[in-house]
Amino acid sequence: MASLLSQYLYYLDAYPIATKCVTSILITAASDCTAQTFEMIQNKGSGQTSYNFKRTLRMISWGVITVPIVHRWYNVLERLFPAPVATSVRENLIPSTKKMFFDQATFAPISLLIFMTYISSLEGNSWQNTRAKIAQDYKSILWMNYKVWIPIQYLNFFFIPLQHRILLAQMVGFLWTIYLSHMQNSHSTPIEELHSSPVQPSYISSTEYTVHAEENIERKVE
Repeated sequence: MASLLSQYLYYLDAYPIATKCVTSILITAASDCTAQTFEMIQNKGSGQTSYNFKRTLRMISWGVITVPIVHRWYNVLERLFPAPVATSVRENLIPSTKKMFFDQATFAPISLLIFMTYISSLEGNSWQNTRAKIAQDYKSILWMNYKVWIPIQYLNFFFIPLQHRILLAQMVGFLWTIYLSHMQNSHSTPIEELHSSPVQPSYISSTEYTVHAEENIERKVE
């Protein structure tokens, strides 16, 4: 085990992005496999009955795309909020807090929005349905993100060396990806139901809503 870990750390130092990409592929595949297994057990007889390999590939593709971005993002945070070389716990407190706050205030909400749009487009959903999915789930997922990642990232920035920070994120990411995969692939309220709602959704134009409402009235009269 020690030899395997030392080899992994060697490749991590020698080929950081490639090694992190391979790690991301394995973790993401395991996460989505776990999520789908839970869903098949939970919905036995009424929902998904077979494994969706395309769904796993979509999640893996997102992980591979984001690894080099997150790798460079951590470097940017380190340059923006450097900690003293011979740092004490107290001296590292403020830079770590700044990194965590800046990460969660900027990178987290933007990357989540892009993730939901990206996966939905790969699923073949229309832009209207994608917007409906985001309107329905984005706030709740983002709130869960803050509850999970604010303490994790604070510990990450405070205790973990720069070159290993993405590893902690990927390990916690195993559980987080299970949650993300489930939420992204859970059934949204159909767009037709949202159109027929008595409350006008914010993403539907007033003209479109009025026309649809008039059509519903005409059907009732008939």
